[in-house]
Amino acid sequence: MIWFENVYKDIKKSENQSILVNGELETTESIQKLFIKIMALHKSYGHNPPLSLRRSCIVILHEDYYNGKQYPVDLDIKKIYLKANSRFEILNRNTKDLKFAHKIHPKNPCLFFEENTRRMAAYRKALEILVLHSKNYFDKQEAVPSFHLLYQDIILC
Repeated sequence: MIWFENVYKDIKKSENQSILVNGELETTESIQKLFIKIMALHKSYGHNPPLSLRRSCIVILHEDYYNGKQYPVDLDIKKIYLKANSRFEILNRNTKDLKFAHKIHPKNPCLFFEENTRRMAAYRKALEILVLHSKNYFDKQEAVPSFHLLYQDIILC
């Protein structure tokens, strides 16, 4: 589905008013409308949006624990992985640095990444993508405002 979205972006950027499709001339506007309909159908059939394992775990952790001060002591990270796998199409399954919830999505990221600016930049980039497309990734919309605030705080760190 990612290639499909890339084609849509290319057509949207196109300066041509019409495109040749299977020997017939189609307007870019009609093709854009068709793309939007196909993408809506794709979502309606329950296809999962693509995300890396880390980003998908961030979404799950934030939705489940956004109003808590810290994660439960007995939190099983494997259950978070399973939940993420069932809800998202996982593109990168690297679990190297994803052993603990506080390392995936720290409750106080400015303090957690204080000494490691490289990891803070990677975390900020991971959140940026989720913030830009939060309506596509978050099922619990009540968790989105706190996620946006967290992202704003990270930018100011």
